[in-house]
Amino acid sequence: MTSKRCTSHWAWKVRTGLTGDEWSEVWWTSNPCGFKIEDRSTCQGTHGQYYTYSGRVKGINIKDRASCTSWTDAIKHAAKEYLTASGWVPFATYWNDA
Repeated sequence: MTSKRCTSHWAWKVRTGLTGDEWSEVWWTSNPCGFKIEDRSTCQGTHGQYYTYSGRVKGINIKDRASCTSWTDAIKHAAKEYLTASGWVPFATYWNDA
């Protein structure tokens, strides 16, 4: 079980529109429960959609990106997940290319 006290202190950024440099990232602004956070980008390439992942970070204001891997690929969705004492809380989308 996760509480808002443990999971509401995070920020995000998504970079789009720059061919070959599209990515998403999440980071803790405060981490009172010591959870890890991970970011996932859903990218669209010529051969379909694929996921890329950031590192799993626990520290405050430490950012790690999930970047699309080809110069012609575009980010379509960004999601985050948490590692709690009970295990990983599944990915939840926080940004969509609508």
